[in-house]
Amino acid sequence: MEGFKNLYVILLLPKKAGNVGSVARVLKNFQVENLRVVTKKKKLTETFEAKKMAVHAEEILKKAEVFSDTESAIADLNLVIGATGKKHKEIPERLNIRDLKKVIDLLGKNKIGILFGPEDRGLSNEEIGLCNFSLTIPASKNYSSLNLSHSVAVVLYEFFQQSQNFEPSKRLLASKESMERMYERMKDVYLEIGFLDKINPNRIITVIRNIYDRALLNEREVRILMGILKQTLWYKNRFKP
Repeated sequence: MEGFKNLYVILLLPKKAGNVGSVARVLKNFQVENLRVVTKKKKLTETFEAKKMAVHAEEILKKAEVFSDTESAIADLNLVIGATGKKHKEIPERLNIRDLKKVIDLLGKNKIGILFGPEDRGLSNEEIGLCNFSLTIPASKNYSSLNLSHSVAVVLYEFFQQSQNFEPSKRLLASKESMERMYERMKDVYLEIGFLDKINPNRIITVIRNIYDRALLNEREVRILMGILKQTLWYKNRFKP
């Protein structure tokens, strides 16, 4: 496999510029070029500390994309994997880190992101909920927390090793932006028809998201589901007592 042109590493609210630089260096080690940073510190990737830790990967740091929120950082991607060591309620399907073939093969046509949370807390339930899959690095139960750049290194190592038998899939998935639009529409319609609890609609919506995320829908399938939602609302309003 010639590099990972469609693989993106996304750092969510990193605390230290040095860690961002160290991650850039890891990307260089494993032929990954795309680094995205969600941060309110716009100059984080341009600091002396970041450049010092990047060593020979300053070009990756220089072209790193900076976003103000997670949703915009993943909008154009087709699939997102959340790297987490925490126990989440209703977590997306967990991938086996030693068996990533089904997502690696999708790299031929699709943009795939790996989302890493802040060093001090990892990903929240809401943030992991934006992902199609979750991924956990096996570690000691006594101390399972890994340094950010070490976590990125372990995950990219597995991608690098397992990509040797790359079989590109022709399936082009829907973008995360399209999927999020569909989930918002589902929430509105299901509230309208009384399927969701108005006090806590996200309890069921989270399960529904997990179901469709596992299905790896394409844009046509999303349009069909959006059409069903539109027709459902039309039918309800037409026959409203």
